[in-house]
This record gives sequence, structure tokens and C-alpha cells, in this order.
Amino acid sequence: MRMPIEEAFCRILICPATRQGLEKASDFHLAGLNRAIGGHRVRTQGGALVEQPLQEALITKDGARIYPVRDGIPVLLVEESIVMENAGQR
Repeated sequence: MRMPIEEAFCRILICPATRQGLEKASDFHLAGLNRAIGGHRVRTQGGALVEQPLQEALITKDGARIYPVRDGIPVLLVEESIVMENAGQR
């Protein structure tokens, strides 16, 4: 059973690369990113092709970097993040 990440929990998290605050990615951000993922145009910061659409994610306050949330758990590893500019999303 997938549990959505709590807003209060998001407020205490920070991006390990930029030290910016994180917030839940909007449906708008996820839809655009998932279209790019479907077109095989998205790679993680570590270079891996993102093959599965994101159901949930956290995004930096400036909207530049996104971190996947898998099974309700934020994956806050820099190499797993997606730089939105590289995904054609900024």
C-alpha cells in the first residue's frame, strides 16, 4: 500500500546538493516530466535512464532539481535526482 508523503515531513527535508528546501512536486511538474520519461529523454544526475514514470516526487524550491519518492520514501541521493533543465523541463 502506497502512502503519500506528508506535507509536514517535506518541510524539514532539504536538497543534499543545493541545501534548498523541498516541496511536493505538483501534478503539472509530474505530468511534464513523465511525458519526457515516456520519450526516453530523462536521465538521473548519475546518468541512468529513467524508465518508470514518477507517481510522486519532491522538487527544490527553485524548481531546478527533482527527487523521486518510491513507496512513500523520498530518495534523497544526488545521483538519483533529475536536473529539470536536462530533462527539458525548465
